[in-house]
Amino acid sequence: MEAEVADVGLGKRSFSRVGMRTMVTTITQPQGGAPQVLKAWTDDISASGCRLLSRQAIATAEIRLRIILPGLAERFFCGRITRRGIEHNPSIGKLGADVYVYGVEFVGVCSPQEAAELQALSEGKTADKR
Repeated sequence: MEAEVADVGLGKRSFSRVGMRTMVTTITQPQGGAPQVLKAWTDDISASGCRLLSRQAIATAEIRLRIILPGLAERFFCGRITRRGIEHNPSIGKLGADVYVYGVEFVGVCSPQEAAELQALSEGKTADKR
């Protein structure tokens, strides 16, 4: 199956990407809705962004990511989705499965306060607002 891809303003990459498959917690907040926490994984990563794979659709452009890497587990990155598509991934299950594919541009690191709130949300807890 050929990938269906929608380009929503992808520019030239500033950094080369490295193939890396690692778990990611994504948090989005649809307009007027509750925050959504999804598990996903990277396919590749660079200093400026990553290629994100998910079994579930992500509807928003803005996204918060916690990438499971040594030294980064407590940091949340702010990003925006610049590309979206669907691909068949043969490594899932016996016959493979279609996955959502996203190009994510990192736009910053979340503040410590926002990171604490996102961490609590990703763990299903209410953040301590002291």
